[in-house]
Amino acid sequence: MKQRLFWAVVLLLHAGLWVKQVFLQHSLLQDAHEYLQSAHNLITHGNWYCADYVAPFKPEFFTKRPPGYPCFLAAVEGLCGGQNKVFFAIVYLLQNLISIGLIYLLTQWLKPAIQTLTSPYTIISLLPGLALPIYANLIMSETLLSACLFLIIYYSFQTTFTNKHYLLITLLAVAAMLIKPVFMPIAILLPGLWLILGKRPSYKPLYSLALLPLICFFTLLKINQNQTGYAQYSSISQINLLHYNTYSLLIYQQGTHKADSIIDQIRYEAQQNKSYAAQVQYQQKACSQILQSNLLPYTYLHLRGMLMTTIDPGKFDYTQILNIPHEQNGLYHLNEQGIKRSLRLYLNPLGTWLILVAISKLILLIWVGMYAFSKKEPLQSKIILVVIPLMVIGLTGPIGASRFLVPLLPIWYAIALKGYATIAHSTLAAN
Repeated sequence: MKQRLFWAVVLLLHAGLWVKQVFLQHSLLQDAHEYLQSAHNLITHGNWYCADYVAPFKPEFFTKRPPGYPCFLAAVEGLCGGQNKVFFAIVYLLQNLISIGLIYLLTQWLKPAIQTLTSPYTIISLLPGLALPIYANLIMSETLLSACLFLIIYYSFQTTFTNKHYLLITLLAVAAMLIKPVFMPIAILLPGLWLILGKRPSYKPLYSLALLPLICFFTLLKINQNQTGYAQYSSISQINLLHYNTYSLLIYQQGTHKADSIIDQIRYEAQQNKSYAAQVQYQQKACSQILQSNLLPYTYLHLRGMLMTTIDPGKFDYTQILNIPHEQNGLYHLNEQGIKRSLRLYLNPLGTWLILVAISKLILLIWVGMYAFSKKEPLQSKIILVVIPLMVIGLTGPIGASRFLVPLLPIWYAIALKGYATIAHSTLAAN
């Protein structure tokens, strides 16, 4: 695909969705309402409670959304004097500029690899990238997190690794963990891992920066403990444990009706405890017992979810941005009705498009495998490129939704294109 056509498509997609969201039919996800409420509460009450600020308060809403993305929204809200039309226009504009900037950096960094692509492969490989303009035009934190993760990789691969690069990588890791809780364990490990891999600042006192994510973690832990009485980085981990990890296993083994009954029972028994800390601990214990006693089937569901994260075509993303009614996700139908009945979800025009996107994601996954097993690529480079996606995908577990891959898409493309270029060069050499 010629560069002018490529950039025309990129700009048209971002601009078209911006116009749709600002002037036509505005789409807001459930998560978006929580982010917006969190941002408003930051301005009016000084905390990031992500629901209406009225009693009785639910403790989990004080910690569910970390403050990173709400701070971004609060800054724009303060500038606009409220969450009005101008507010949404500016938020989406800024996110679009970030998304376009990431695509530009990616194409410049990987220009030699991109030049090995022929037109059919170029078009096929672009399909999953449509998620970038979609999420740039939603009140979701994926675009900001995507920028943090890609810049960490981008600065790590600079020819000369300087003190400034290590400082930026550490600050970006902290920003990432303040945007999405799933990145918290990675952010804590990352600066130390980079030191082990030889990405070290020449000024040795900067080694202490490796402790910055840890300091951020304990600071937020203390703030949350003061709010709720329980030292918890984010309640989303507990919510996922009960409503996704455990619930997915129960549906798979016993069906929806029985699964709903067990989850309701766990929640009811937990609420008999007076303190929030005791309620969380009860839920954690109950869920852990279920998962540990069914370790093999859960492991299968977890691995299946990881695979689905990489190849899920993103039906949810398209239905939300296009304001199309959304049924239950594919994994729900797969657990409940099996493969044959699940395929009926794709017997329509959107379904046909989603099949093409799934095929293109599978091709990207193959290219990622080519890079991972290439003997020509240095082991250090492989570890730096692969460690972040692998850990994030692993932490998402059985949920298996494409939106969890969105923050990783620029890195995913970097790995895939490097993998394809390696094979292309080998083929040319053989001929």
